[in-house]
Amino acid sequence: DYTPALKGLGECYLSEVQTSLSEFLHLKAVDKMNKCLEVLSQAVVAEPGFCCLWKLMADCCMLVENIPSALVSIRTVPVSILESTDNTGTKIIGKEELLHLAVRCYRKALKIQPHNSGLSHDIGYTYYTLSVTSRDVKNQHSHAESAVKWLKAAVKMDPSNPRYWNTLGVTALLGCTNDPAFAQHCFIKSCKCDKNNPTAWTNLGCLYLKHNQEELAHRAFKVAQSLDPQYISCWIGQAIVAEKIGHVEAMDLYRHTTELGNHVESAIGYATWVCSVLQDPEKLDTKSRNYAIDRMDAVAVSIVCLSKYVDRVDDDLAAYIMLGYLLEKEKLHSSAVRVYNRALDLAWTVTYGDDEKMDVVKFCLGRALGSLGQNVEAVEQLRELVDTRRGYISTLALALFQSGQRKESYQTYENLYKLVGAGEKSAVLTALGIIAYRVGDLDRAKTLLFKSTQEKPACMEGLLALCAMGLTKRDFTLSSAALAEILKHGSNEEFSKDVVFLSSSLYSLQGRPALALKCLQKSIHKNPCQYEPWTQLAWFILTSSLPGDFNMAALSCRCAIELSQSTPAQDPWLYLGLSILHSDSVCDVRQALRSVQRFVHCDPSSMSGWMALASSCFALNATKDHDKMMTDVSYLQLCVSRCRDANIQMWLLTQLILSLIRHDSLQDAKQVCHQSQAKLRKHQELPVLISLSQYISNRTTN
Repeated sequence: DYTPALKGLGECYLSEVQTSLSEFLHLKAVDKMNKCLEVLSQAVVAEPGFCCLWKLMADCCMLVENIPSALVSIRTVPVSILESTDNTGTKIIGKEELLHLAVRCYRKALKIQPHNSGLSHDIGYTYYTLSVTSRDVKNQHSHAESAVKWLKAAVKMDPSNPRYWNTLGVTALLGCTNDPAFAQHCFIKSCKCDKNNPTAWTNLGCLYLKHNQEELAHRAFKVAQSLDPQYISCWIGQAIVAEKIGHVEAMDLYRHTTELGNHVESAIGYATWVCSVLQDPEKLDTKSRNYAIDRMDAVAVSIVCLSKYVDRVDDDLAAYIMLGYLLEKEKLHSSAVRVYNRALDLAWTVTYGDDEKMDVVKFCLGRALGSLGQNVEAVEQLRELVDTRRGYISTLALALFQSGQRKESYQTYENLYKLVGAGEKSAVLTALGIIAYRVGDLDRAKTLLFKSTQEKPACMEGLLALCAMGLTKRDFTLSSAALAEILKHGSNEEFSKDVVFLSSSLYSLQGRPALALKCLQKSIHKNPCQYEPWTQLAWFILTSSLPGDFNMAALSCRCAIELSQSTPAQDPWLYLGLSILHSDSVCDVRQALRSVQRFVHCDPSSMSGWMALASSCFALNATKDHDKMMTDVSYLQLCVSRCRDANIQMWLLTQLILSLIRHDSLQDAKQVCHQSQAKLRKHQELPVLISLSQYISNRTTN
């Protein structure tokens, strides 16, 4: 119970609480607050006559003002301090009780030093915090009146202190004591007491902004900026002024505030601007959007800011929806689903079952579930929507299609067709044609897709689908006509790679691979700075019937990798590895293995990647060391266990058996061979397994 040591330890914990709160680490702050109050409680019990100990304890309690009530659980304060009893036990208290404890501790300190104006100010500010956090109207009024009384007492004791005047002005702006004229007087007095006072100037600007005096607010914020360029609140004020008057730099100002530090208004303001730009079709693919969103990493920054915001302001439904939307943009669908579920729980309590707001949350949740592949759950959410707007119906139809409910999806799209305008009918007809094709009704699919191309404007996806259907059915006349119609619409960067792919595929299927190669090369000459044409050229060389120049394929892959630095692509790494494996160069096999490993690391769900990795291990011929010898076998076993395609599985099993034979594991090879024959007894390549089985039997006998 050495009091100086306890006081020093308490100050250390208090500093850790402040640091945690500045980083919005609320649970860590509450944990450190528990330890701080435990240490300081021991100190005040040992030496109750020390004013500094009571003030330290009250200061620690006051740090809870920005922490959500649901997270506050303090269990280390003795009951004797809370209730002036002899009880030596402890009691779990929440946020409001902790603020009342702060008032109690400040009063204890004031009894020891009755003429300490700072303690009177602290009591007044604590009552102000209680008034803001209380949900009871009577308590709000009583706490606000107490706050004004104590702050006036502090100003009376020390009228030259700018902090007291500033706090009194803020308190005068409370809803229950709203007195803007008195608040203005207090802020001006604070500025006169301290010429270098950015806080008071910022609060004065907020007062003017609240009363729609944008010019005066701008001037006040400008003075605050000149006094302290790093003070985040005045920059937020300028951003709000720019937003209200429609200035183009509003978003840039909000972004600058996020660079200065963490603040709830900064976070929600910048995220709102980012979402509005992302959803504005007029700003799509413009230079200003590319700068504001892509080059500034706006989505990632907004996610970090909003994550901190919702941790502190846990009852803002719009913030949860924006956070989920931004997570979807980054393809973090699992995180988006978790956020939307929290929003759905909040919507029941905040909106009291408001159908419109509930529909928005359920729609977002259903969309995220569909992106995650949980289509049945997505359909359940989307079917609960009360509103029948077109966006909701189209998302439900897509979810039904992805969940395998083709008939219901078709009917939903038919209902949607009756609601949409002329500009959207082509897209709905395209969806209907795709569903008809998936259920095997080729005539209806062809009719619907052709009908979609007759609408004005025609849906490009419908033309692409019609061309692809012609290729799959070897109807080259249909494919050629669809491609000709696509080319009439001019060059569209969004669909250029699809057009090139379909054109080269058409030439290849017609037995004219040289024209297909020329088409791909022409695409590269037209768009040399895009990685997709280079990737398509490499893929064509690897799969075409022409004599392959695999060095050219490898060069194309390297160009694609270099060009895709800003938007990392995965396929070029796979094609690079395969190109090296196809070439005659033995010394580059390790490079092929590294390329394929990188692809598998990026996309571990790709069966093609695992097959290429197994082939790379074979090519490397790492059989001298027994530990390395079984590596290719392990890869093949993993591929076999995950494969659902019978043709790929037959290839994998053949390679696995050959690898086991090569490693003299004849019993294992024989077992795999028998299991494979039983499993793939109807496969056209079954004679291969029978031949391998006979070979193994001969080797075992000999």
